[in-house]
Amino acid sequence: MTVVAKQLHMALAHHQAGRLEESTRLYRQILRIDPGNADALHLLGVARHQSGDAKSAVEYIRQAISQNPAVADFHNNLAAAYWTLGELNATTQSFQDAVRLDASYAEAHFNLGVVWGQQGLLDSAIESYQQAIQARPDYRDALNNLGIAFKKQGRLQEAIAAYEQAMQLDPNSADILNNLGNALDELEQTESAIDAFQRSIQLDPNCAETHNNLGNSLKHSGQYTEAFAAYRRALSLKSDYVTAWNNLGTAYQETGDIKSAMECYRQALEIAPNHAEANLKHALGLLLLGDLGHGWANHDWRWQSQATPRNLSEPKWDGRPDEKCRLLVYAEQGIGDEVMFASCIPDVLPLVGECVLECDPRLRALFARSFPNVQIVSRPISRNPSTGKVEPSVDAQIPIGSLPHITRHNIESFPKQTSYLIPDPVRVEAWRKRFQNLGKPIVIGISWRGGHDRDARRLRSTELNQWIPVLKFPDAAFVNLQYGECEAELLRLRQQHGIDIHDWTDADPLTDLDGFCAQVAALDLVISIDNSTVHMAGALGTPTWVLLPLSPDWRWMLDRNDSVWYPSLRLFRQPVFGDWQSLFNEVHDQLPKLVSEVNAQPTAHSKVSKQIQTPTQYPEG
Repeated sequence: MTVVAKQLHMALAHHQAGRLEESTRLYRQILRIDPGNADALHLLGVARHQSGDAKSAVEYIRQAISQNPAVADFHNNLAAAYWTLGELNATTQSFQDAVRLDASYAEAHFNLGVVWGQQGLLDSAIESYQQAIQARPDYRDALNNLGIAFKKQGRLQEAIAAYEQAMQLDPNSADILNNLGNALDELEQTESAIDAFQRSIQLDPNCAETHNNLGNSLKHSGQYTEAFAAYRRALSLKSDYVTAWNNLGTAYQETGDIKSAMECYRQALEIAPNHAEANLKHALGLLLLGDLGHGWANHDWRWQSQATPRNLSEPKWDGRPDEKCRLLVYAEQGIGDEVMFASCIPDVLPLVGECVLECDPRLRALFARSFPNVQIVSRPISRNPSTGKVEPSVDAQIPIGSLPHITRHNIESFPKQTSYLIPDPVRVEAWRKRFQNLGKPIVIGISWRGGHDRDARRLRSTELNQWIPVLKFPDAAFVNLQYGECEAELLRLRQQHGIDIHDWTDADPLTDLDGFCAQVAALDLVISIDNSTVHMAGALGTPTWVLLPLSPDWRWMLDRNDSVWYPSLRLFRQPVFGDWQSLFNEVHDQLPKLVSEVNAQPTAHSKVSKQIQTPTQYPEG
């Protein structure tokens, strides 16, 4: 064995034993004797990287590659040094060079997958992890990361399969069990998720993140006492854990303790003043409490938490009057929000010269009829491919959800308009005739479930069989306004209780909103949980009874039986968390009074005829 070979052997032994200074000294001695020794250059680079000097590591390993470019290990370790320096393009290229030289190099495939994942290139990350697993089927970390990438893509079943395969290799892994729990929870397999988190905690009881995740699943399943305990345990382990403070606040709010919820949001913001979700929840909490000025001022946090900004090139309108301004008001969030915030359009018209209103295509005919002095365009509004400007051209733009910050500073600033949307009178008359043929003094439309996410659905929604005391009221005919598939529920109600909810195949609130609007306008009353049906009915001025959970959405505020947004609404609130029965009993008791009021009118449905004949007038824009 040559002197260089002996020294290299000794240096490597020191290196493997963690004696980096001694190994570095020997590598340098070798390079004084043999400056082009690729192995010494490479290993010296690795030692420098391990000592925290990634910049020197890059230089030494690049020299090694110049001497021997065909060694995959050199490229893999060069990539690792580039990675430490944050040079992603060079990192990616070097890992690619490593796997090009050795297609069975599992670690290089894995590392490349991590880099792709950091750049958000999930398809490429998944491919690299799969190649790593193909090269080494027992690669536990690659299977775990594959599951993470699948979950980020929403491919939850594939994520679960990857985690379960990883668990077969490492059954006592707390982190894989935690990841499995997250995927199961997102798939709404809540009990299985709780089990996975609890098993993870048994293996690692001091992981705050797992306690927080357990709290989420417990909350999703309605086990609030246990959820509170899990969040508090997470915070006892990590007192500055902003996400846990935010989640604890959400749990308090859902159970009706808004004071404790707001305190949790404030704790989160003391730790992280720019935390988007905590800022938004705090802002919505202020709106719920009726503090509109401060609530609207912070409402823009929605763009960093739950909504996607449009990034339009036109300047945002600041609310100052300008009779020469052509303003674009663009759509955001769901149908209910578009309808509710459209109530601000009449307030905006006197402040600008012209107004262009973008909306969901299903609302276009309704909005065009209701706002004749506004140019209505379907979402998404056209853009000039050359300039990026919207067409028709405008001078300024504003999202529709930002209008209340300009026009609704306090409760007194809400107009006393009875309605602001105008249904198609021909279609209303057709529905009115249908309803007259039902042969009952009053006709009531009902909707019993809704919500944009599972917590909202769980808190707001009811089961149709809970409505039976109301549906047995003899002087009313009931009409289905529920969107989505509900035929099986209606059939079960008929078979088990002999109750018919009238349903027409040509009435589809998901596809024909103008027709749905006419149907709602022809009713004597709407009874609904908090969903988009309520907004449509309120905007039309149709009398509507809204069934609210103990902790309602922010727009309904607290301790009111009316709505500042819609004067035709009456709010029925749960007296105790989860108590729907009291609300249905109260509704049932109020129905005879409604029948008396309708019978006292000159003709049935007179409110509909009056509404269509004398629509609300708006100032010209």
